[in-house]
Amino acid sequence: MPKSFNDIKVSVIIPVYRAEQHIERCSRSLFEQSMAENIEFIFVDDCSPDNSVHILNNVLEAYPKRKANTIIVRLPSNQGTANARQRGLEEAHGEYIIHCDSDDWVDKDIYKTLYDTALSTRSDVVMCDYVLEFGNKKCRKHITKSESPVEVCCNLLRGRIHNGLCNKLIRREIYDKVTPWFIPNMNLFEDVALVPRLIINSKSVAFIAKPLYHYSQENTLSITHKWEPKHIDDMVAAVEILKNGLPTGNIDIAKAINQLKFNIRINVLKEVPKLDRHKYINLFPDINTLNCLKQLGLLSKIRAYLIIRGHIGTANSLDTLCSKILMHLKQLTHRNTPR
Repeated sequence: MPKSFNDIKVSVIIPVYRAEQHIERCSRSLFEQSMAENIEFIFVDDCSPDNSVHILNNVLEAYPKRKANTIIVRLPSNQGTANARQRGLEEAHGEYIIHCDSDDWVDKDIYKTLYDTALSTRSDVVMCDYVLEFGNKKCRKHITKSESPVEVCCNLLRGRIHNGLCNKLIRREIYDKVTPWFIPNMNLFEDVALVPRLIINSKSVAFIAKPLYHYSQENTLSITHKWEPKHIDDMVAAVEILKNGLPTGNIDIAKAINQLKFNIRINVLKEVPKLDRHKYINLFPDINTLNCLKQLGLLSKIRAYLIIRGHIGTANSLDTLCSKILMHLKQLTHRNTPR
């Protein structure tokens, strides 16, 4: 174990709230990391009303060598994911920062692989592929490799790269260049508002074509599985933060922000009740819908058009059909791959 906090190379921040069904799997995957030294785990208890923290402490007893570098912080009241991540960052001592959600899990070598790559490539940011876990089914997601931080930023804004913080190891110095980190009570899109700003302040980004992080899609209590009107406010606020924190004088970034606005509008129109559609049909009125449609692939254009016209059921059927086709193609590829 490190002699002091000055020896910590990687800080892993884990907000904990209503995770009693998943926290054991998550914490064991963390404590069993092949990176045996110079790593700390910061669990932020967001006043979870269940047995999440009790289960976490029981698991920790089985890993005595991890105790010295495991911090469990309890917030004074339930404040949401953004505030929990903020507190975790304030507690972190590592040269690099990464996050983990308490209902997810990680491969044994994720943090050693990410950190070793950061050292060998001298990168400020390292990101890896990930897996969406649907119980008996899984879907691997590849990161679109980009040549420069500006290109990475644009791909994040356009939705070509996932904005999540959990598969991205980021140098602490980059966080210190960005303010604010998180917006209080913004518990959806908080990563969308932050990650592009971190990337644009980095000098180099490395990519690992291995799926080392596992996003669970089973936790129906997760905020990402619910739809509330406040989510729209969070999305709009995230866009404003990005407009103020990114070099919008760069034409590529300006276009990518417009594409983000368009994508938000489409997603909102898909989710809101039919009676409320009129409130959001002109969400972000400054964008040119036709220009944004031109940036999409054929299937995405058809989907967006259906949603704009109010044919939500048909758009959902298209999504389902495309998912089935992709799954079938992956199965065929797997069968035909030489062993």
